[in-house]
Amino acid sequence: MKASTHTEIYRPFRGSLRDHPQRWLTIGTSSVRQGFKRKLPALLLFTPVAIGCVIACFKVYFAFSLLSGDLVNNNSLQAQGMAQMVASVLGDVVENIFLYMQGMSFFSLMIVAWYGAGLIAEDRRLGANLLYFARPISRVDYLLGKGYGAAAFGFLALTLPCLMVCFVAAFTSPEWSFLRDEWTTILKVILYTGFWVATVTMLVLAISSLVGRKTHALIGVIGTIVISSGVSEVMANLFREDSFSLLNLFQNFERVGIWIFDRRQHGPDVSIEQTFAALGVFWGICLLILSLRIRKLEVVA
Repeated sequence: MKASTHTEIYRPFRGSLRDHPQRWLTIGTSSVRQGFKRKLPALLLFTPVAIGCVIACFKVYFAFSLLSGDLVNNNSLQAQGMAQMVASVLGDVVENIFLYMQGMSFFSLMIVAWYGAGLIAEDRRLGANLLYFARPISRVDYLLGKGYGAAAFGFLALTLPCLMVCFVAAFTSPEWSFLRDEWTTILKVILYTGFWVATVTMLVLAISSLVGRKTHALIGVIGTIVISSGVSEVMANLFREDSFSLLNLFQNFERVGIWIFDRRQHGPDVSIEQTFAALGVFWGICLLILSLRIRKLEVVA
């Protein structure tokens, strides 16, 4: 039997292809949509984030309302004294924002790990890299797209709730005092949360590129955090050397947050220069792993 081709069906393409420089954006958007297809994990992971955001917003609202006297109808000295006492218990607004941001860092790590652990590992297992790199997609496009897909969940888990707390503080402060006096807090929140989300994204993608399954990547991320934290604690206590705390990612970012928000430092006596040097080494290792592994995926394709 002789094979034949129906040329009336396969018409030649006579147009011109449009250049799409934002190919990484398409990859990242598809990763976000794929992640939100499963509703139960999103509900379980983002519920604590939503509850914490609501509590922090109410604390900020009540603190400003008590200080301005909106919630105290009685003009007696006793009522005003009670309002001042409750306001002191609620604490400073900027301090509440800082503590909330520090506390939600762990939840954002878990969310980025859950959604980002399979971005490269599953591509490798399913052979999706054959499709990606068969198209005009560079390694930079692939890495930026996967990074955007994982960082988007970190933005929803940490940056967006912290900004909502800042907006509540801005709108409830008497005579816009928060925006007038503490407007730099919003910039500091964006800077800190952006740096944290980017660092966690690099860690998750680096480990995801080393394994072939999402579950293995999740175990690797959690194991890396737990082992590095435990080793730094044991070595610091054993050798009486505070510099071993540089192995702990959470302690490094705690010092970064204290430095950015100009708070009093507690804990190991480590300079901010050493902290940024340790984070720079961490970024270098992650980028080296990603460049080598993605290059291998491209060669295989």
